[in-house]
Amino acid sequence: MQNVQFNIQGMSCSSCGKKIINSLHNIDETMAVEVYVGEGIVKVKYDNNHASIEQMILAITSLGYTVVDTNND
Repeated sequence: MQNVQFNIQGMSCSSCGKKIINSLHNIDETMAVEVYVGEGIVKVKYDNNHASIEQMILAITSLGYTVVDTNND
């Protein structure tokens, strides 16, 4: 399991967070998604054998949000 944190620009309400959660859960082996709208942070736990950070960035940006930074461990 891997963890990644995205700093997102453009999230302004809980509906934005729900859209991102739903989009990320459509990626295989995305185990957990936490969204902190006020801080503009999305945290994801995933299996890096099946899911990639690039897939997640594409899922977020396709909704119209901007990923300004990525931190993973």
